[in-house]
Amino acid sequence: MNFLNLMGVRLTNLNNHELWTIIESYLQNSHNHLIVTANPEFILTAQNDKKFRDILNSADLALPDGVGLILAARVCGCKLQRHTGADLTADLIQYAQQHNLPIAIINWRGGLLSRKELSLRLQQQYPHLNYLVEDVKKSGQLGRRQVKRLTSFKPIIIFSTLGAPWQEYFLDKERDTWPSCRLMIGVGGSFDFLLGAIARAPKIWRHLGLEWLWRLGQQPWRFKRIWRAVIVFSYQFIIWKLNPRKIK
Repeated sequence: MNFLNLMGVRLTNLNNHELWTIIESYLQNSHNHLIVTANPEFILTAQNDKKFRDILNSADLALPDGVGLILAARVCGCKLQRHTGADLTADLIQYAQQHNLPIAIINWRGGLLSRKELSLRLQQQYPHLNYLVEDVKKSGQLGRRQVKRLTSFKPIIIFSTLGAPWQEYFLDKERDTWPSCRLMIGVGGSFDFLLGAIARAPKIWRHLGLEWLWRLGQQPWRFKRIWRAVIVFSYQFIIWKLNPRKIK
């Protein structure tokens, strides 16, 4: 595998075929693996959050998600292939259904989809999927009954929708809790797109790297986050590029 160190975060550079060869090997061996889909907000948060940065850098795969990272990589002389959390989530769900792999979703209680609504939509769109959904707060604290249900269910893949950095904190903390698990991934709001709770940008917008603009139109309340991902990240990257420093 090839890697790019971008502002202290090690990103994995893989094409789609390479990625799925690795994912299938993960699902067939006896160890648990952590995948993160890093976007510009991840990189910015990692500058001042050593715990989060260490989790990103110790993940089995840190895939670049976000056109800002692709453009920054080009400036560094590297051509990264983008893997969005939304696309990877859709592919993993389809794969799990086809191969009868049990999946668990650790769902943020304050998100667009409640446990009940998420379960209903999964049942409608993926009728043969074997799944379990558990609602939690941002802290990711599971109750005893939830832990018991998850242990009995024996998930092979665990998704967390808590958003960064909380989903990565949770997955890292619980990495060895369920021996059955082979793959863990934080997916933020990917299920909102996948299950139709909110419309995703048309393919042409995504191809042009303008999905952030589409989301701003759909969710104006995200202005501060998009400003941070587009403007603040670009500024911080330029400063870092002009004067690379050791991240403490």
